Amino acid sequence: MPGIGSHLRQLRRHRGFSPGDVAAFMDTDPAHLKRIENGQKYPEKNQLFQLAGFFNADVNRLLAEYQKEKIATEMQLDNQPDKRVQNMRHELSLLLEKQVNVRAFKPTGPLQPYIESIQYCNGHHLGYSKETILPDGSVQLIIELDGQERRLWKDKHGRCRHSLKNAWVSGVLKQQLSYQTVQNETALCIRFKPGGFHTLTKIPQTDLKNSVVEAELIFNCSILELRNEILAAKSIHEIVQKTMNFFLERVTPPDLSHSVTCFMNSRIHESISQLAHKTGYSQKHLIHLFKKHMGVTPKFFQRIRRFTAVVNYIQTTTGKINWPDIAYRYGFYDQAHFIKEFRSFSGMSPREYLETGSTCPRIMYSDESR
Repeated sequence: MPGIGSHLRQLRRHRGFSPGDVAAFMDTDPAHLKRIENGQKYPEKNQLFQLAGFFNADVNRLLAEYQKEKIATEMQLDNQPDKRVQNMRHELSLLLEKQVNVRAFKPTGPLQPYIESIQYCNGHHLGYSKETILPDGSVQLIIELDGQERRLWKDKHGRCRHSLKNAWVSGVLKQQLSYQTVQNETALCIRFKPGGFHTLTKIPQTDLKNSVVEAELIFNCSILELRNEILAAKSIHEIVQKTMNFFLERVTPPDLSHSVTCFMNSRIHESISQLAHKTGYSQKHLIHLFKKHMGVTPKFFQRIRRFTAVVNYIQTTTGKINWPDIAYRYGFYDQAHFIKEFRSFSGMSPREYLETGSTCPRIMYSDESR
């Protein structure tokens, strides 16, 4: 049975795109795309949403084929249906029953350095009662378009923090965060690149660290005006254009501090002393700039990036998971340290995360009735 990689290659060739065209759209290199097309690596689920829009393809078909292949691979590796496979089969059955309407767009032009993607979501949770978001170092603006409140859960034990409606901003998270999903859910999600939200709003990101705030506190009534314009829009493309216009009005020439922060982010694996030597700034000043633009210290952001890299590896590998090898590969002191770090960000052990059968690296869905 042809895999998801083979299907993506056929779509690329049918649409007349070169590997370089698609790799550039995915923010990766042609060699990585080749591994995906050859079945040596899975694409990330959010990449499937983006590629569906890029190829003008049926996202539901892509997701179903992706899920079927992952289930088949798991069965070959373990030879018996474990809890992970059962959860993956349950999600596949929901995919086949319901139409997932998620359209992803990547801004171009002046907004490209600041906004990673704009996603229009309708029914994307497949009827699950909770959506849990894992830390990945990003800031998001969510605009609900269905008039229903969302309850925000402090942790997986169900302690409620507060309710959200209309629009809210999720800052850089230090631990998992859960929302109560709603029936007939419709929302627009704007995901910002590292430092992008600060550049567009001038708000110190330390004010948003590990918190969710009403968007009106940041954008005043203009965010409600945008929401009304979106609700009155005739098409998804009109929705995206109005959203882009909203942020285009806030674009200003980038200052030196933004450039320095981008430089640090691109070399986040290096020590702060190395970055200070290369930039000419003191370590103290670099840490201050980074916290202002990113919300956390460079050292903590390194930890988030490492956690995200581990989760992405778990999601995209086509082989059996070797936990000691992962701990060594990503520079953990030992496996106990790896498990502790993973639990601090996700609220569960690596094995418990694997058993969820989640197909999206940074989002997990759960149904309390199951």
